[in-house]
Amino acid sequence: MDDLERHEKHLEKKMEPECRICGKVTLVGAGPGDMGLITVRGLEAVRRADCIIYDRLSSPELLKEAKPKCEKIYAGKENHHHTLTQEEINQLLVEKACQYKNVVRLKGGDSYVFGRGGEEGIYLKEHGISFSVIPGVSSAIAGPACAGIPVTHRNIASGFRVVTAHGADEFAKIDFSSMKNPKETLVFLMGLSKVGEIVRGLMQAGREENTPTAIISHAATNQQKTVTGTLENIVQRVEEAKLTSPALIVVGEVVRLRENRMLPFLEETPFEGENLFTAENLLVTDMEPDSEKLLETSGVLAGKRYLVPVIQPFKSSENENICAGFLPKTQGKKSLGEMLKDLGAQVDEILVGQIRTLHHALSKEMLQKADWILFSSGNGVDGFFENLYEAGLDSRSLAGIRIAAIGKSTARVLAAYGIQADFISEKQHGEAFAAELSEKVEDEACVLSFSAAENSGTIEKNLKKNCKLKIIPVYENKETEFTCEWKDYDGILITCASSAVRFFQAYDKNWPVPPVYSIGPNTTNCLENLGIEEIIEAKEPSYEALCTLLKEEIILITPTMEYAEDIMQYRKEFLEFHPEEDMGGTGNLRDCETAREWVDFVEAMHRKETCPPGLVDSDIYIGVRRWDRKIVGMIEFRHHIDHPVLGLWGGHIGYCVRPCERKKGYGKQMLQKVLNKCRKAGLSQVMITCDEGNTASERTILSGGGVYEKTVWSDQLSTYMKRFWIKL
Repeated sequence: MDDLERHEKHLEKKMEPECRICGKVTLVGAGPGDMGLITVRGLEAVRRADCIIYDRLSSPELLKEAKPKCEKIYAGKENHHHTLTQEEINQLLVEKACQYKNVVRLKGGDSYVFGRGGEEGIYLKEHGISFSVIPGVSSAIAGPACAGIPVTHRNIASGFRVVTAHGADEFAKIDFSSMKNPKETLVFLMGLSKVGEIVRGLMQAGREENTPTAIISHAATNQQKTVTGTLENIVQRVEEAKLTSPALIVVGEVVRLRENRMLPFLEETPFEGENLFTAENLLVTDMEPDSEKLLETSGVLAGKRYLVPVIQPFKSSENENICAGFLPKTQGKKSLGEMLKDLGAQVDEILVGQIRTLHHALSKEMLQKADWILFSSGNGVDGFFENLYEAGLDSRSLAGIRIAAIGKSTARVLAAYGIQADFISEKQHGEAFAAELSEKVEDEACVLSFSAAENSGTIEKNLKKNCKLKIIPVYENKETEFTCEWKDYDGILITCASSAVRFFQAYDKNWPVPPVYSIGPNTTNCLENLGIEEIIEAKEPSYEALCTLLKEEIILITPTMEYAEDIMQYRKEFLEFHPEEDMGGTGNLRDCETAREWVDFVEAMHRKETCPPGLVDSDIYIGVRRWDRKIVGMIEFRHHIDHPVLGLWGGHIGYCVRPCERKKGYGKQMLQKVLNKCRKAGLSQVMITCDEGNTASERTILSGGGVYEKTVWSDQLSTYMKRFWIKL
């Protein structure tokens, strides 16, 4: 190398930006929605990060994998609404790289596939920040695959093209004239609002109007929905299905392969052909389309969306997963959110608190004085053993001491540390635990209870008075700051009283409260004190019982021939055992001899135009159990009180339940479905009636907030009717 070449190299090196003494930024592609589709290296980067700057298309579950003290910054972009501009995001990356050692820019799909990761990389380089890239699975390929559509296939599609349709400038640059090849699959990203323009552009360029086309919304998530058709009819089908973004468009012959049931991942019932759900068989609530096929492919709770306030344990870097040589307590134990997702639901979790260990000096001498050790929660078990190990002790120090656990879940945590409880209470709440234990504890026995700093004193009050009880706090439930982006949830699941207080104290009062599902009596009492009206309590305080509660929820469906046959068969069986009674009252069922006659009658009532949109004069619905689709009752709406055409009954909504299974809570569930429908129609109050002698319906109405007005004679029914008012 001569002197001139050496001089040129020297100048080039001087012109290169000098890397600052800062941290490193990693551009991580999170994949197309499902947390499991991130790469191994990508997940490692998330777990190692000191700061994560994430967008709206990356799975929120990934943030749970971050370190406890990791700073998380939302920088998502939605159509016409940007939290931060791209320039501000670029500056933020540089700022955080100067503050932290490891910064992760977490983006949905792949950072370099229309993710503007290239721009961010250039900006970091120009500002002397070291960065690397971990590729992600692009939604352009994964989205179609999850809907049963391969982007290439031998003899059908020899290649594919990915195009962005987002924004006016990008759309104007699309060269439709180069997209004539029928053996090329076209994938348009971010183009839901421009489906019509894309279709026109392709057909004007020469693509046949019968070219198969698919729109995939929320690909690789529990919200995934797919509409298929052709270029000729896809616009109409998308409008009927009311898809929401993000969505991608697939055009090409490979779409036909979906008809061969190539649905290997997350998929719902296709919105095509006879499967297109219409007003005649949609659910009353704003649920996703519902069918047996939906249950088989996506789970019993497919289409439902729940909010779960959670309290997470504080992860100690020194003591995490120390379990005396046994398996960590968390291994194999799923969270409530994970259980719900396994059933097909979409779950948004909000962190409202963290469990932090409180340090207490333990000694072998102190423990050996105890006759009993009590654990009222799994967190108490964790806190105790962390303190035990810090004192240089282990489970041998518990020799000869009897151990009691409140409920099976606490006992399972103990078992993870290699300890089998001597006593496990049947019921998992403090009062029952203390009462049962009092029969076991001897007089003057020394009892140590390892519990929370926020101890309610329930055990102390209810344990026998002549024992020596000492409460030792080994953990605290620390409130965390949180925000909730409110959405149209199907329910809120509350797993403890502290979560209830924190969440509903911060709850936006402008939003109606959806059904609240409580894990047990203590939580229910707390919710009632907070003024929550619609509370549904699990049979026992466990995540499994909450999931069962949701599976057995009642769904309201308009009558179809399939269900009509079931109803008529039940009526026949009912009359065999109760010849003096009839199931009448709902849709004049007692006046109909065949299922077809009854369905025709119901459809005729639906065609009435005496009420405003959203509620129909004399709508009839069947209540079916979500889990097995067994009919449990029927409901009839009569006359809208806010409508000028009030009818002869004084403008009330008739409420009629004929449960096929006399199961506690079903009538209340059905009533709440009625009231929710009325709220969505804009009503402020409704009148609800029942026969004078129908004490079961009367109790249900009163439990739903009904206030008795008076009893009146009904010429139409030839009976006395009790009238109640419910404010919405």
